[in-house]
Amino acid sequence: FNLAKLPIYMEFVSYNGGLPSVTAVMINPPYDQRLAGYLSHGLPAARGIIREIGIAIQHAFVRQTQPLFRSVPDGAWSEAIGSLFANIIESNEWLSKYTPLTEDIAARYQMARSQRNLVELRMLLVELHFEYEAYRNPNRNLDRLYWDIFEEYLGLPRHDDIKPWAATVAYITRPVRLQNHLLAEIISAQTLAYLQRCNGSIINNTETRAFLIQNYFRFGSRFGWKALLERGTGEPLQPGYLLKRINFQ
Repeated sequence: FNLAKLPIYMEFVSYNGGLPSVTAVMINPPYDQRLAGYLSHGLPAARGIIREIGIAIQHAFVRQTQPLFRSVPDGAWSEAIGSLFANIIESNEWLSKYTPLTEDIAARYQMARSQRNLVELRMLLVELHFEYEAYRNPNRNLDRLYWDIFEEYLGLPRHDDIKPWAATVAYITRPVRLQNHLLAEIISAQTLAYLQRCNGSIINNTETRAFLIQNYFRFGSRFGWKALLERGTGEPLQPGYLLKRINFQ
């Protein structure tokens, strides 16, 4: 994708303290998409900006005449596209081509990433199940509920004297939306597996661009994300691809 020729406008400042942050704001899709934020050095910063660029690219290629369809499907889909772009830059192919990492360091990074993804997936399941159970019966002891679920999914010691669930901002800012994070990773993993199986290399391959535009982007919100995923990959949602990715390469 040639960003210089797309209606995507970016404004960033350098930032050396704390975590980098980038936000994509859709002003008037597909004619005006904007990204703003502060960046630092390193792969986490690169992953963050590529993720938001992927979301902006998706909106820029919507080709629908009806205003009703000029957005993208609600829920996990937009997040999945961002995740897809971000996951590409953590592949061995991208790391070997665009970073100075040696083969040994790249292999160590992949091992660390696999372990990180496993822990993050388990923590997401903790948060998801806690939110579900808390809404289902808010009168129970939420502290005990949290640590019961934590023990089940992580197998680590509990600390009943603290209340991590009370500090989870997502329960307030994005209520009942945590499942979209999980769905997004499954969609991303399934799409990447399909592209690798059909086209081999994903990076610098015009087939990657053509696939995304023709099967995912141009329809906007005319179809739901489940229909788009099956249209593109030939399969309904398959969680197995995410499990393979976590233990992969």
